Amino acid sequence: MISVATLTAYIIAIAQPVAAECERDRLRAHGDTTSIVLESAMPKPSRARAEAWAMAAITDPLFKGDPRTEAIFGLLWAESESLYNDRAVADGGASGCSLGVWASFHAVTVAQLQDDPPLCIAIARKVMRWSFVRNPEHPMAQYSGSAFDARSIAVADRRNAIVKRLIAKLPPLVETPS
Repeated sequence: MISVATLTAYIIAIAQPVAAECERDRLRAHGDTTSIVLESAMPKPSRARAEAWAMAAITDPLFKGDPRTEAIFGLLWAESESLYNDRAVADGGASGCSLGVWASFHAVTVAQLQDDPPLCIAIARKVMRWSFVRNPEHPMAQYSGSAFDARSIAVADRRNAIVKRLIAKLPPLVETPS
């Protein structure tokens, strides 16, 4: 079994390669195939956010028995929503935290989401689970806006394709002795 400390360290270690892959994808989407993306210049999530995701991944996994995929998945969605910014505000002030959670839908404030990474992650994971069920052919379309909206499906499918590429190229997750 992977420990929270090991998964937290892995999340922080792979955050910049995940962000770089997302940036390359954004550039390709705009027809730019020549720009160079420096991984070392990419953002990283806060330690609190990485620890909260690791704890949730171990205690209540989205992907049973696969904390590595869970780490990549969580990073990709947080990078895509906010560039890992725990203080992010979007959607005209309606959503906040690194995972772009809509506050009013969950009876919390944007400030509560920003100040409490475990709360942000718990709500985001609840919405992610609902999104998996809502449209299994396009998991995360609901999270991207609407389960059956063409734009949301395209966003979700593009992000899920990035997750698959990253799974193939990032290093394995190995428990480190404490």
